[in-house]
Parts: sequence; C-alpha cells; structure tokens
Amino acid sequence: MSTDRVVANLLLAQNSATTLRGSSVALSPASDRKRFHELRAQAKALVIGGNTYRNEPYASQPLPLYVASRTLQESSSHLISICNDSPDSIVQRALSEHGKPIMIEG
Repeated sequence: MSTDRVVANLLLAQNSATTLRGSSVALSPASDRKRFHELRAQAKALVIGGNTYRNEPYASQPLPLYVASRTLQESSSHLISICNDSPDSIVQRALSEHGKPIMIEG
C-alpha cells in the first residue's frame, strides 16, 4: 500500500446496508476488522464524511482526520479538520499536509 496515494475502505452488508442501529460495528466480523486495522496502520491521515463522523467513534483515533461535510461547521484542531470543500479538495489537502497514503473510510 505504501505506493498508493489514496486507499478506500468501505463496509457494506449483503443487503447493501452500511449501518445497523446507527453504527457499522455490528456489520463487521472479526476478519473485516483485522483487515481494516491492517490498512489503517499504513495511513498517514483519514478522510470521512460527516455522517460517518457523527455516528462512528472517530473522536479518539490518533491519525489526522478530515471530515467532508456540508452541514457541520468548518473547524480545525490539531487532529480534526471539518471541511465544507469537495471530497477531491479535501483529499488533496490531506495529501499535501501529511503525505501518502490517505485512507478514505465509510
């Protein structure tokens, strides 16, 4: 993965659901979580959408986090940047600020 600029990791159930009772945790078996953590361990920063940010436990993760949202107020702290820009612009910003690879999660 080290030569990739952007890697995406998406969780979809057999019925195309992305959450169960508001979270993806119940849809992810141990083998998926293992692979997810292997991919994330190589990432320099994460890019997610606002809904993922609101519903999943991202507040305490240690990587720089870029949140693409049209409804959340733009803000930036040491590890979390909430951006109202296009996803492409946010990915480019993450790459320029942290290098590759960037992981898109959803």
